[in-house]
Amino acid sequence: MRDHRTLVLGHPDDFSHDVLGPAYLHANGKAPCYPYLELDAGTNPFTGKPMPGPYVSLAEREAIEWFRSDLATNTRRMADCQGLLQLESRAETTMSFWDAGLLQFAGDDHAFARGDFSRTYACIQTG
Repeated sequence: MRDHRTLVLGHPDDFSHDVLGPAYLHANGKAPCYPYLELDAGTNPFTGKPMPGPYVSLAEREAIEWFRSDLATNTRRMADCQGLLQLESRAETTMSFWDAGLLQFAGDDHAFARGDFSRTYACIQTG
């Protein structure tokens, strides 16, 4: 059982890669999305051209392509992102995020060390 003092401040659970990818892209001025999304859903059998993947906007596609253009560097630098704050849904306080999930804030730890929180990324994680 988690210590009740860690439920509001800090991040008692590990922040998932799902949070750090969008946080890293956002910190670099790109559309926050998951950098490992499939961009193409396969080949159109009638035209022979790639079909776009589901729910990927042009800005997200550009962000993913930017990330993949130097995959090794960006994957390594993404590890510099860290969780800043995590708030957990709590019935006792009537505080709920989506379907009783977590409200998480993350970003580049080098920017945080400089006192720059201008590109902090916030998201809701549900389970």
